[in-house]
Amino acid sequence: MPDFALTNSDGSVTRLSDLRGKTVMLFFGYTHCPDVCPLALSEMRKVKAALGKDAERVAFVFVSVDGTRDTPEVLRRYVRIFDPDFIGLT
Repeated sequence: MPDFALTNSDGSVTRLSDLRGKTVMLFFGYTHCPDVCPLALSEMRKVKAALGKDAERVAFVFVSVDGTRDTPEVLRRYVRIFDPDFIGLT
């Protein structure tokens, strides 16, 4: 897959290559999504818990499709609701 770069929830750039060596679980959505997005992120949290220590080898990444409203600060607050280790990108 070609490398790509997006802004993370800290306001800095994250590239796909930054996650090299990890399995990347991507979910595309937006923070104002009323149902599917929070349900899917809750399922990702369950997957992470089920993996136990192996979860350290997985990057759980939420990619926003609403770059206008989903600023880094909004993403930071949103993904931390589900898991503080989840990565939010926009």
